[in-house]
Amino acid sequence: MLKERRILLTLAASLIWGAGVARAKEDHRPDTTLKSVVPVPMTTVEVNRLTKLTNDNHDTLWVLEKVHRPYGEVVVRFKTLDVEGDDEAGVLFRYTDSKNYYAVVANVKDDMCTFYRVEDGSWKKEGYQETIISPMTWHELRVVFTQESVTALLDGELTLGVKVSNIKNPGRVGLWAKVGSKISFEKFQISRP
Repeated sequence: MLKERRILLTLAASLIWGAGVARAKEDHRPDTTLKSVVPVPMTTVEVNRLTKLTNDNHDTLWVLEKVHRPYGEVVVRFKTLDVEGDDEAGVLFRYTDSKNYYAVVANVKDDMCTFYRVEDGSWKKEGYQETIISPMTWHELRVVFTQESVTALLDGELTLGVKVSNIKNPGRVGLWAKVGSKISFEKFQISRP
């Protein structure tokens, strides 16, 4: 059902000139769009200013050097450049090295947004939610992380809310893409301390 809806949304978006983001509201989910009372001051960083790395799985990571955050907010726009690929894009935070970090990942093929804890190179799924992620369409992924929780919004809609107790140390923030994914990132922003 999600796959059929994604194809229809992709076709509809491509027919409308200047269509931004095609998405459907799930009937069973309430409107959980967050409206901030006080805007969070953000700093925009050019994606090409992030340090590009790879991990043991040959995934690509981009991290912001010299910025360590115990909590904060990260926003990025991403677009997959392939309709048929198994493309995954994400935001990483509390990065200490290529084997230890946390990531919120949007999977286009499976229409899923997932929160992972990567510890000593092992990936553990901490929470997930099905959501429409159309290929070849710009999406905004916003991740808010504290010492007690991780919240993710995809295109302004609440997608994940996970309580956590094991995130203690600050770390760097950045971007993540699965090996072989054809992803374009833009407008990377982080909250100011």
